[in-house]
Amino acid sequence: MIIYIGNILSGNGPSNVDKALVGKLADDIYFIQATKRTLSVKDIISIYSSHTIHVSAVSLLGLVVLAFSKFFGKKTTFTMHGSLMIEKEYRHVPYIRICFEKLLVIGCDTIITVSKRLESYVGSVYPKSAHKVISIPNGVEELNNGSSIKEKKIVCIGGGRAEKRILSVCRAFEKLPLEIKQTYRIIVYGEEGSDSDLLQSFDFVTFRGFVAQEELLREMSRAEIYVQYSKYEPFCLAVFEAMSSKCKLILSDQIGAIDYLTDIDRSIVSIAKNEEELVDCILESIKKEAPEYSSYENLGWKEIAREYLTLWGRSSA
Repeated sequence: MIIYIGNILSGNGPSNVDKALVGKLADDIYFIQATKRTLSVKDIISIYSSHTIHVSAVSLLGLVVLAFSKFFGKKTTFTMHGSLMIEKEYRHVPYIRICFEKLLVIGCDTIITVSKRLESYVGSVYPKSAHKVISIPNGVEELNNGSSIKEKKIVCIGGGRAEKRILSVCRAFEKLPLEIKQTYRIIVYGEEGSDSDLLQSFDFVTFRGFVAQEELLREMSRAEIYVQYSKYEPFCLAVFEAMSSKCKLILSDQIGAIDYLTDIDRSIVSIAKNEEELVDCILESIKKEAPEYSSYENLGWKEIAREYLTLWGRSSA
């Protein structure tokens, strides 16, 4: 049996990953919600009789179960959807959570990162643990979600978090010709952050905040352009959701998902390295025809689940 400690309730990116992955794993997976305050008798018996303990993202419960499992000689793995040691450069991260991450990195036998870029980042931040860091990407669900009628909207995800650099997108948009600024709107989704007030001061911005995944996908299906100009983005499932929605894509060169695009799609997607290039990319995207992207069946959740099961020494899902 494999114990999987994760969070399927919060609705954020890592939570959506946990829901999708757990749904594709074999029947001998025993899931424990990471936000549980106490373990049941069944939980404890399952942990004791398990073969492997897997912790998805940083949690106190994950750390407690890790300590218990190491005492009994269990195999342990830890998925990092990002690194708090890196993220603390962009936002406030409680020191205790950074300590939790460090202990999980030190204690687990294998550290799974969600992209090749994050694997490199984590190896540099935790050099003594670099030898046990690997990458397994997030899975991609092919939605075929795009509407045939696109609205003049530019979707950005990341809310007011400074590292998402949506403020830079708005500054680039301000430099566009007046007729474009009068006909297009930037729709911002995501949590509040240090840039929220400034973003909402632009008259061409609609700040929707944090919404359910279903609402976000509906908006993306109608939007013409999707921009993710993040300074730090370990993977970014939304890239593939935007492709399924047939949006024109503009990305920074720091998006982990870029490494998993086909050569054809890399030639279609616009990559911006600075605000000047961002202006040009928006103008070019407005002029482009609706894109046709590749299939990503090889990155489906069933295939990703198979990689995890192989790592854990189990048969394929």
